[in-house]
Amino acid sequence: MGHALADTLLATGTPTTVWNRSADRGTDLIGRGARRAGSAGEAISTPVLNTRPEVAQGKAPLGIDGL
Repeated sequence: MGHALADTLLATGTPTTVWNRSADRGTDLIGRGARRAGSAGEAISTPVLNTRPEVAQGKAPLGIDGL
């Protein structure tokens, strides 16, 4: 999820989970109430705005953290 989208979701009071390879990125979002996922796999398992059917079915393509 992009920073601008996460920013908008937080502004509307929507629970938001974020993740970035660089742990220091998104600190402002965390400070505003976003939850930091521990891995990319954890981030995509959050059932918000997940539009990829293979992910929703637990069949994510292989790669880093199951992506």
